[in-house]
Amino acid sequence: RGQNRYQVFCAPCHGTFGNGNGFIALRGLGYWQKLPASLHQPRLVKQTDGYLFGVLSNGKGAMYGYSARIPAAEDRWAVVA
Repeated sequence: RGQNRYQVFCAPCHGTFGNGNGFIALRGLGYWQKLPASLHQPRLVKQTDGYLFGVLSNGKGAMYGYSARIPAAEDRWAVVA
C-alpha cells in the first residue's frame, strides 16, 4: 500500500526511485529553483521515520503537506516504510 501511495503522490516530484527527478519537477525546472530532494542523500537517509512522517504530513520548504491528500495516517506511515 505504501509503494502504491508513493507512486501516486510522491513519484511525480521525487521520481519513481526517489532521486528527486520526477516528471513534474523536470518539466517545471525553469519555474522551480531546484529539484525536490533525493530521498537517498545522507541527510535524509539518517533521519528518523517520525521526521519523514512529519514532513510528509505537514510539508517543508516548497513541498506542501499531504495529510489532506493521504488522510489515513496508516497510509502515510506505509509510504515512510
